[in-house]
Amino acid sequence: MPERNSKHLNTVYIKAEELFQKLSEVKTAYLPWTVLGTIDLQAYIEQNFKTVDDWENNFQMLKAKRKELKKLPDSVKVDCINVNLVPFKGGVEDIFKRLSDALVETLQTSIEKDAEEVFKFIKAGLAKLNSNP
Repeated sequence: MPERNSKHLNTVYIKAEELFQKLSEVKTAYLPWTVLGTIDLQAYIEQNFKTVDDWENNFQMLKAKRKELKKLPDSVKVDCINVNLVPFKGGVEDIFKRLSDALVETLQTSIEKDAEEVFKFIKAGLAKLNSNP
């Protein structure tokens, strides 16, 4: 009898290991959605965005990703376990909100810097025009 229980216990451990492997695969499948949460968005944008297209492309990408996020299921069934993805989707939406806010703030800052440069250029040009030859 102890040998039979040992075989059953071994089977339980094997099945549990398989189940945990499947759950790990679910986690791995959704991991790319969280990458933006691991960086300082504001600093990254300030350092790498130089043209209007940089902001425009990222606003469009963000809009597309939000639509894609809505299409994700609210739960995933893995054998006997039902994984609720609603909190995960809420967390990703928070990341998207932070990205959107960072995009807006850095774009405003960039516009202000560009406007200041134009103002300085105009002021210098006017000073030259108003000076006597």
